[in-house]
Parts: sequence; structure tokens; C-alpha cells
Amino acid sequence: MAKKPATPAPKVEDDEDETQGIDVEDGAEDGDDLVIDIESVEDDAGFEVLPRGTYDCEVANVEFGYSQASGNPMWTVTLEVRNEEYEGRKLFTHLVWAGKGLPRTKTAVKQIFADVIPDMNAIKPRELAESGELVGVMCRAKVNIRPYEGEKRNNVQQLLAPRADD
Repeated sequence: MAKKPATPAPKVEDDEDETQGIDVEDGAEDGDDLVIDIESVEDDAGFEVLPRGTYDCEVANVEFGYSQASGNPMWTVTLEVRNEEYEGRKLFTHLVWAGKGLPRTKTAVKQIFADVIPDMNAIKPRELAESGELVGVMCRAKVNIRPYEGEKRNNVQQLLAPRADD
């Protein structure tokens, strides 16, 4: 995948919410004169987890990579929730292309990507992820809550076909 050329940083406006703790001299769009007062920045409230349930989602991104734990090839799938109350919230899941994770991957791929992948007998995970063909596909995500590093996090248990009316 080709890298995008570097673009200059956007000019910082004098909007209180966007510039808390930031002081930028006029004409200093390159970042050389950027000064941050980190003490005046509000603390991060963290993520509010979604309630357990099944959510309508759109595939926002699929990246091919390798599991840090096992070294197995996998997709990191970013989903964007389309239910009105949680519109735009992001969920993340991994589909592993080897070992114990392969049956879950098979189920998910057949449920949500059957219309996009013409030959289920010759899937090339890296090529498919990099093609962008999987982005925009609608699905549903069955979500629960689990502890992760001392905090509650959403966990996508299962990817399902979209509702019939989608």
C-alpha cells in the first residue's frame, strides 16, 4: 500500500475546546513554534463502554498484520456502529488466519463478506485487506464487556450478517 505524502499540519484556530494548553505563533504551521502546557489539558475520561448487545455496524477498515502473541496472520477489523444512539462509535476485532482462530474467521467471513469474496477456496487475506473492497460492508456485531488492563472494554464476540432490511 502506497504511503500518503506528508501534508502540513492544519493551522490551529482560537477555539477553546480544540486548543486547550496550546500556544501557536502566527504563521507557525510547521510545528516549530508549537508550545504545549500539558498541565492545563483536561484528563482523559476514558472510553464509555457500549452495553452488551448486538449492533448494526459498517466495516470502516481492515488491516492485515500478524498477532503479537502467536505470530499468526490476522486482520484487524475496525467497525463503526450505525445504531442511532451510538452512531459513529468504533469497535475493534481480530480475525486470525491460522490456528485456533481460523474457525471463527471462517464463520465471520462467510457471514459478512460472501458477496465481496468471489472464491472462498482461494482467499488471499493480505491482498483483500489492502484492496479496500471490504470497507463499507454492513454487518452486525455481538458485543459483551470484559476487563482489560484493569478497565472495562467492549469485546466483539461474533460478527453476523446484516439484518435483512440493510
